[in-house]
Amino acid sequence: MKELINIGDYAVTGEQVDCKLTHTFSNGIYMRQVEIPKNSLIEGKRHREETINILLKGKMSIIDGDTRIVLEAPCIFTSDKFTKKIGYAHEDSIWVNVHHTFSTDLEQIEKQFIIEEDEYKQLTYEESKCLGLQ
Repeated sequence: MKELINIGDYAVTGEQVDCKLTHTFSNGIYMRQVEIPKNSLIEGKRHREETINILLKGKMSIIDGDTRIVLEAPCIFTSDKFTKKIGYAHEDSIWVNVHHTFSTDLEQIEKQFIIEEDEYKQLTYEESKCLGLQ
């Protein structure tokens, strides 16, 4: 059964698709490129630090919390740490994240730059306790 997902004014149905990933390493720079098919909904991971994002090709609607933007390639921007983006590809799109690391071990890079949801929730809970909100 296909699930109906609403993103802003867009509703999409479909099954999970595999997106082609390309990893590029050069002199302390790691670039992770994902090819996103038209009409796909994609959920990003939270990064531990501010991140450089590049939309090389295509057009995407991006939702980040209460913010909704439409991006058209070519487009380069940064996103704050801990940001969780959801995107809808209006066209076949290519998205790139850029990170500084000398590692070429993808598992190690993931641990270095990605914060898992459970860890993020614990951080925000601890922060709210320190502020007296809990």
